[in-house]
Amino acid sequence: MADESQYTESDIWTSPNHNAPLAERPKTPKTPKTPKTPTVHSERRAEPVDRDAALRKELEGVRSINESLEGVIATLERAGGNMNTVSQTVANASTLLNTWTRMLSQTEHNQRLICIRVGRALPKIWQNRKQRPSASSKPR
Repeated sequence: MADESQYTESDIWTSPNHNAPLAERPKTPKTPKTPKTPTVHSERRAEPVDRDAALRKELEGVRSINESLEGVIATLERAGGNMNTVSQTVANASTLLNTWTRMLSQTEHNQRLICIRVGRALPKIWQNRKQRPSASSKPR
């Protein structure tokens, strides 16, 4: 995970910025049509196959495939950016959890110091809050 030393005190208390503009989502290109290959019947026709037209059609198919691949690559890059966002969010949550843990530990320590200084045991309300009686079991 991220090194905790790279965060400053102000970083811990700032919220993530959700106002950043999203990159424009690439349009999904249409599925390219496979160029038709001349069949045996078309070769028997009297008119010859236009080589330039066949090459243009092949070029159009290749360009369409390239456009599709560029769309896939753009989508993968966007997914990678989203994964970086998730990773940063997890790191921020971890930092926040560590901060809260330290605060709780310090609070418990302060409670003990106060009670030792005063010379009394911990008040019942401070002792093991999990065993605190519920509203229905309070004495009447």
